[in-house]
Amino acid sequence: KPTEQRLTRCLSIRQAKVNADMINVYAEADDSAAVISTLEKGAEIDAYEENGNYTLISCDNGIGIPEDDL
Repeated sequence: KPTEQRLTRCLSIRQAKVNADMINVYAEADDSAAVISTLEKGAEIDAYEENGNYTLISCDNGIGIPEDDL
């Protein structure tokens, strides 16, 4: 489960913008996990960690995984 503790170990942060009309951000790397936020096109996000199949991002409701990475 993503935690702030894991974020402190990250070496770099990159910024990105949402290109889709809307995406869900999940609490965990599982599309059955709770949706913690919905981001609209043009929203700026900070990516903290890229780990194989997913990217850990920050959003208004915490740290999560965008649906495009599931």
